[in-house]
Amino acid sequence: KKSLGSLKFTSEITSMPVNDTVDKSKAIEIQEVEVKDKSRNNGVGTLLVKKCIEIADENESDIYLYAASLETVGNKENTEKLLKWYEKLGFEQVPDSEFDKNLKVVKKEQCLVRRHKK
Repeated sequence: KKSLGSLKFTSEITSMPVNDTVDKSKAIEIQEVEVKDKSRNNGVGTLLVKKCIEIADENESDIYLYAASLETVGNKENTEKLLKWYEKLGFEQVPDSEFDKNLKVVKKEQCLVRRHKK
Protein backbone atom coordinates (compact mmCIF):
# COMPACT_ATOMS: atom_id res chain seq x y z
CA LYS A 1 0.00 0.00 0.00
CA LYS A 2 1.20 3.47 -0.85
CA SER A 3 0.64 6.41 1.45
CA LEU A 4 -1.26 9.34 -0.04
CA GLY A 5 -0.60 11.55 2.96
CA SER A 6 -0.47 11.78 6.72
CA LEU A 7 -1.79 13.81 9.63
CA LYS A 8 0.12 14.41 12.86
CA PHE A 9 -1.76 15.67 15.90
CA THR A 10 -1.44 15.62 19.66
CA SER A 11 -4.13 15.17 22.28
CA GLU A 12 -3.15 18.40 23.99
CA ILE A 13 -1.71 21.74 22.94
CA THR A 14 2.07 21.76 23.03
CA SER A 15 3.21 24.56 20.71
CA MET A 16 0.25 26.83 19.87
CA PRO A 17 0.52 30.42 21.14
CA VAL A 18 -2.55 30.37 23.36
CA ASN A 19 -2.80 31.71 26.90
CA ASP A 20 -4.02 30.12 30.12
CA THR A 21 -7.70 30.71 29.35
CA VAL A 22 -7.47 27.62 27.11
CA ASP A 23 -7.55 24.19 28.74
CA LYS A 24 -4.59 22.81 26.81
CA SER A 25 -5.19 19.28 28.06
CA LYS A 26 -8.73 19.28 26.60
CA ALA A 27 -7.74 20.30 23.08
CA ILE A 28 -6.19 18.73 20.01
CA GLU A 29 -3.35 20.37 18.14
CA ILE A 30 -2.82 19.53 14.48
CA GLN A 31 0.91 19.76 13.95
CA GLU A 32 1.20 18.58 10.37
CA VAL A 33 -0.97 17.70 7.39
CA GLU A 34 1.09 16.20 4.60
CA VAL A 35 -0.30 15.19 1.22
CA LYS A 36 1.97 13.67 -1.39
CA ASP A 37 2.38 15.83 -4.51
CA LYS A 38 0.62 13.30 -6.77
CA SER A 39 -2.39 13.20 -4.44
CA ARG A 40 -2.95 16.94 -4.00
CA ASN A 41 -6.27 18.53 -4.96
CA ASN A 42 -8.02 15.17 -4.72
CA GLY A 43 -9.56 15.53 -1.26
CA VAL A 44 -6.88 13.62 0.66
CA GLY A 45 -6.04 16.52 3.01
CA THR A 46 -9.73 17.21 3.57
CA LEU A 47 -10.34 13.56 4.43
CA LEU A 48 -7.45 13.55 6.92
CA VAL A 49 -8.59 16.74 8.67
CA LYS A 50 -12.24 15.57 8.73
CA LYS A 51 -11.12 12.39 10.51
CA CYS A 52 -9.35 14.52 13.11
CA ILE A 53 -12.52 16.65 13.45
CA GLU A 54 -14.54 13.46 14.02
CA ILE A 55 -12.15 12.38 16.79
CA ALA A 56 -12.25 15.85 18.36
CA ASP A 57 -16.05 15.96 18.34
CA GLU A 58 -16.26 12.49 19.91
CA ASN A 59 -13.95 13.70 22.71
CA GLU A 60 -15.53 17.17 23.00
CA SER A 61 -12.18 18.73 22.15
CA ASP A 62 -11.42 21.90 20.23
CA ILE A 63 -8.75 21.74 17.52
CA TYR A 64 -5.97 24.30 17.25
CA LEU A 65 -3.42 24.67 14.46
CA TYR A 66 -0.98 27.06 12.85
CA ALA A 67 -1.83 27.27 9.16
CA ALA A 68 1.43 27.35 7.22
CA SER A 69 3.30 25.30 4.66
CA LEU A 70 6.39 25.54 2.49
CA GLU A 71 4.14 26.93 -0.24
CA THR A 72 2.81 29.71 2.03
CA VAL A 73 6.07 31.08 3.43
CA GLY A 74 6.34 34.58 2.02
CA ASN A 75 3.45 33.94 -0.37
CA LYS A 76 0.34 35.87 0.63
CA GLU A 77 -1.85 34.33 -2.10
CA ASN A 78 -1.04 30.75 -1.06
CA THR A 79 -1.51 31.66 2.61
CA GLU A 80 -4.97 33.06 1.84
CA LYS A 81 -5.90 29.90 -0.09
CA LEU A 82 -4.80 27.73 2.83
CA LEU A 83 -6.74 29.85 5.35
CA LYS A 84 -9.88 29.63 3.16
CA TRP A 85 -9.50 25.85 2.93
CA TYR A 86 -9.39 25.56 6.72
CA GLU A 87 -12.31 28.00 7.00
CA LYS A 88 -14.41 25.66 4.82
CA LEU A 89 -13.64 22.93 7.34
CA GLY A 90 -15.01 25.05 10.20
CA PHE A 91 -11.83 26.71 11.49
CA GLU A 92 -11.63 30.36 12.51
CA GLN A 93 -8.94 32.67 13.81
CA VAL A 94 -8.01 32.17 17.46
CA PRO A 95 -9.80 35.00 19.33
CA ASP A 96 -7.77 37.75 20.99
CA SER A 97 -8.99 36.56 24.38
CA GLU A 98 -7.12 33.26 23.90
CA PHE A 99 -4.05 34.45 22.00
CA ASP A 100 -0.74 34.74 23.87
CA LYS A 101 0.36 38.22 22.84
CA ASN A 102 3.85 37.67 24.30
CA LEU A 103 4.79 35.38 21.41
CA LYS A 104 5.87 37.51 18.48
CA VAL A 105 7.19 34.67 16.32
CA VAL A 106 3.91 33.67 14.74
CA LYS A 107 1.42 35.47 12.55
CA LYS A 108 -1.79 35.74 14.54
CA GLU A 109 -3.99 35.47 11.43
CA GLN A 110 -2.59 31.97 10.80
CA CYS A 111 -3.49 30.67 14.28
CA LEU A 112 -6.78 28.82 13.90
CA VAL A 113 -9.26 26.98 16.09
CA ARG A 114 -12.28 24.77 15.43
CA ARG A 115 -14.74 24.41 18.29
CA HIS A 116 -16.08 20.92 18.90
CA LYS A 117 -19.73 20.22 18.10
CA LYS A 118 -21.78 19.71 21.23
